[in-house]
Amino acid sequence: MILIAAFITSYITWKNRSLNISISDFQDVNVSDIIKTAGEKQNLLEQLKQELDDLKSQYKNELAFAEDEQKSKQAAVNSRRIPAKIQKEQMLQIQKEYITRTAEIKKQYLTLIAEKEDAARVLETEISRYSKDILGKKNEITVDNASQMHEIKMNKQRDYYTKKLSETRRFYENKLFDIVMKYNPVFTEKELQKILDDYSAGTNDIPNNTEQLFHDKSADSVSMQKIKELISVIERLQKINYRNSPGVAVDYIEKNSKFLLDSLLAENEKSDRLLKSYEYSINSLLKQRHDNGYILDPRLNNTIIIFIDSIHKIKIGDICLVYRSDDDYIGKIRINKISDPVTGEVFELADGKRFEALDKLLIVHQ
Repeated sequence: MILIAAFITSYITWKNRSLNISISDFQDVNVSDIIKTAGEKQNLLEQLKQELDDLKSQYKNELAFAEDEQKSKQAAVNSRRIPAKIQKEQMLQIQKEYITRTAEIKKQYLTLIAEKEDAARVLETEISRYSKDILGKKNEITVDNASQMHEIKMNKQRDYYTKKLSETRRFYENKLFDIVMKYNPVFTEKELQKILDDYSAGTNDIPNNTEQLFHDKSADSVSMQKIKELISVIERLQKINYRNSPGVAVDYIEKNSKFLLDSLLAENEKSDRLLKSYEYSINSLLKQRHDNGYILDPRLNNTIIIFIDSIHKIKIGDICLVYRSDDDYIGKIRINKISDPVTGEVFELADGKRFEALDKLLIVHQ
């Protein structure tokens, strides 16, 4: 028996597990199982407590982020020059969103925290029971592998904190991404996407020929469409909770753009009324004198602005004879543009003559 005990002792030492036990104690395998199980549960408890601490820390961080976001939105509203009623409504909406968000955070984290706390209490109860069982044994068991156990524990700690550092880094990277996207969002509205995509592709840009915007019949519809698009983009920008100067700048652009647009529309309406008055007067004159049309502005030889009675159908290339009186021939004009305003170019000019405003036109179709 002594030889067997010596052999067992040597073998265990070789394995770096020195156990000082008696033969009768060694036969009590329940003690070894209890110690092993208790150790495993103790490790689980330590890991669970670490996870619980991390969970509580994340919970506090989420609440802090929600509070910062609320303050950011409130500051953005306060920085804007908007009516008090609208400001109050927006503040109430921000407060409502904050309450909803904090409730969601509490529901998410407090449930998890409670579950882990319950699990920790269960483990503590089990460990306490195992400790009593071990103390109840008469035989003393000494495990002399502290160095090895310390190394194992340190490895577990290193792996755990490496994992937590990685999770924490991802957590803050996601938060940073959320903040970036909050102030640099991708517009999901289809109308805005089309406006910006067309603009980026150069298919919805402002016409290079600005004269078209003032003279073509389609100018009004083009201008109004541009105005609507501009207002849509500005209103979408206002929904972004910019902090400090950018928020004020967007409001400034919105208010001044609308002011300028309203002014331009009012001026355009005034000019339109005036043009209609001129058109009415010229049409009345044409009916009285039975003329085909008149020269309105002859100052540019290649773009002489003329007015033709709407009862006459004209095309590019048609020739107009020009008279100052019935027997005073001035020359000829060839029509080179039939959209508003109708224009022509000098085709022929009598010796010593020049075209003047209100010279009469007689259309000669080609």
